Amino acid sequence: MSPFALGAAAALPPMLLLWYVHSRDKDPEPRGLLWRTFFWGVALCVPVVPVAFGVHALAVHWGWRMQTWDMALLLAFLGVALPEQCFRLLVLRLYVWNKPAFDEPLDGVVYGATVSLGFAMLENLFYVIALSDEAGPGLAMLRAVTSVPQQAFTGIILGAFVGRARFDEDRARGTWRLASGFAATTLLQGAYYTLLFRGSFPLLPLTLLVLLLEVRWGRRLYKELQAEQRSTNPSVTDAPSLPQPSTLSARLRSFVGAAGLWCCVIAWVVLLAMLFGSPWPWDVDTSDKNGFAASLTIVFTIISLVVRRSGQRDLA
Repeated sequence: MSPFALGAAAALPPMLLLWYVHSRDKDPEPRGLLWRTFFWGVALCVPVVPVAFGVHALAVHWGWRMQTWDMALLLAFLGVALPEQCFRLLVLRLYVWNKPAFDEPLDGVVYGATVSLGFAMLENLFYVIALSDEAGPGLAMLRAVTSVPQQAFTGIILGAFVGRARFDEDRARGTWRLASGFAATTLLQGAYYTLLFRGSFPLLPLTLLVLLLEVRWGRRLYKELQAEQRSTNPSVTDAPSLPQPSTLSARLRSFVGAAGLWCCVIAWVVLLAMLFGSPWPWDVDTSDKNGFAASLTIVFTIISLVVRRSGQRDLA
C-alpha cells in the first residue's frame, strides 16, 4: 500500500470522530478556534514524544526488560499518560479557558476531544507509516477501533471536568475538578497502556474492558452536559430531546443481561474446574489459555451486569 493511502487510513478515523463530536454540539464553536485547538493537539507530540523515548531509554539503562510489569507501568504512566494528560490540560487551561467562545460546560468536551484527536492523528500517522512494512493497513484498522477512540474519550472525560471547573463559582471546587479530571484520565490511560505494554495475550480482554469503561463514562458525561445545554441555553431549547427507551427495549436488555449472567456463572464453574481440578501438568500453554479465558469471562460478566442494570433501571 502506498504511503499516501496509509496516511489517509491513519488520518481518517480521528477526523471522523472529530466531525461527530462537533456535529452533536447544538451551539457550534468557531471553526477557527477549533482548528487552532486541533493543531495545538498535533503540536503536543513535540514535547510528549521525547519524554516517552527518554523514559524508555532510562528503563533500558537500568536493565529493565520489555513486557514485564515494572517496565509496562513505567512506560504507561511516566512515558505516556502523565505527559499526555498534563500537556492536554495545559492547552485547555492556558489557551482555551479564557476564550469568549468557551461559554458553557459542554464546550469543554468539544475542545477536550479536539485537542486529543489532534494528538491522536499525528500519533496514528507515525505508527502506521513507521510500521507499514511489518503491519501494513491492518495496523491502521486496529488503531482505528482501539487507540484513536481511547484518545478521544479520555479527551472527552478531561474536557467535561474542565467545562465544569470553568463555570464553577467556587474557585477551590473548580481547582478540585481540574485535579480530579487530570487524575481520572491519567489513571484510565495508564491502566490501558500498562495492559497493552505488558504484551500478554490473556490480558487483551481487560485492555478492551478499560476502553469500554472510558467510552461508557465519556458518553454519560457528554449526555449530561447536553441535557444541561438544552435546559440553560435558549438558542437550543428547540433541539429534539433524546428518545425515551421503550419498555420492549428495556425488557429485552434485562433478559439478555440475565441470560448473559447465567452463561457467565456456568463459565466460571468450568473455569474453576480447569484451574483447580485439572489433572494435567500446569505448563505455559495451559496458563496462557486459562488466563485468557479468565480475562474474557470477567469482561463478559461486567458487560452482562451493565446490560441487566440498564434494562432494570429503565423498567423502574
